Amino acid sequence: MTYLLGGQVFRTKKALVDHCKELKRYVGTQYLEGTPGYMFILDLIKQGHATPEDKIRSGIRRFFIEENYHKVTRIMLERLDGSIDDFSYINCKDNLGRPRDQVASSRIREKRLAAYRASIDSQIQGFRRLLGGFTCMNCGATHPDLEYHVDHDPDFVILVHQFEKTWIGALPERFRDSVGHGYVSSVHAFIESDLAFQQAWEQYHRDYARLQILCAACNLSKPKVQYIPRDKD
Repeated sequence: MTYLLGGQVFRTKKALVDHCKELKRYVGTQYLEGTPGYMFILDLIKQGHATPEDKIRSGIRRFFIEENYHKVTRIMLERLDGSIDDFSYINCKDNLGRPRDQVASSRIREKRLAAYRASIDSQIQGFRRLLGGFTCMNCGATHPDLEYHVDHDPDFVILVHQFEKTWIGALPERFRDSVGHGYVSSVHAFIESDLAFQQAWEQYHRDYARLQILCAACNLSKPKVQYIPRDKD
């Protein structure tokens, strides 16, 4: 299967990803309207984003490359109204060729999982503050220059699965975005009408989550657990 984006033909999704990596190689690079880079990224959003109209809105003035809080280089967009946002070119790539309703359903799952994480962030940060120093529970690393993550045992997604089995009622399908475009720009949060759901999840996490410290290398090497929401009532 081939993909036509911005007038360029890509014969594999790997080739498409390699092109995105080249576009975001240098922090501060801008892609203005009419340039090949601009047209490619805009087409990628139009064809692959779950809700391209919500991402584009008033129109895109430019795309630019920024390094976030975690030192990750990413593609940002600035709309004609001055608002700034990011997007996942990986998600857009994955969505190419998929039915639109399937893409929308997948996006809801992604946002819900992000909202689960965002709502217990204060618990995670509190756990970090209680520790005098960090030691990886897997490899025993204690070097102060290493990056350490708070990990769930069992996996965070497994805990979510267990919580959803206890919840009587529908799972949230609408979310709000965080303000700004710093290191939490991709975070989604539960809306006010789902406050009871959020509070139940936060309490469940307090009661049942077992937290531990892993170095970044050990945490990122763990097998990923797929989030599969429970069947709808």
